[in-house]
Amino acid sequence: MTTIPHRTHGFRILDQLRAVHPHVESVLMDEETLLAHRDAWGREPSPSRVALSRLTAEEAALYESLGDDSYGTAVRLEQELIRWDWALKHLGG
Repeated sequence: MTTIPHRTHGFRILDQLRAVHPHVESVLMDEETLLAHRDAWGREPSPSRVALSRLTAEEAALYESLGDDSYGTAVRLEQELIRWDWALKHLGG
């Protein structure tokens, strides 16, 4: 499993990682986590818009929504800003 920031470049990293390790599963890279942490959103200076072929349907939809500014202009959520209580609850801890 891997956790990467909710930003378009995070999804690019995940896509590249799966090129070598296709079994990698993301955690907390979902819309629910993103929306639960609006207070921690920052701005991504230059969102990625390249086509990514190794994302799941859910990941691809979120990547597109972030790139299309569906949640706001250049939304970015870094993994270290995800609340511990949220992470532990969703990771089964």
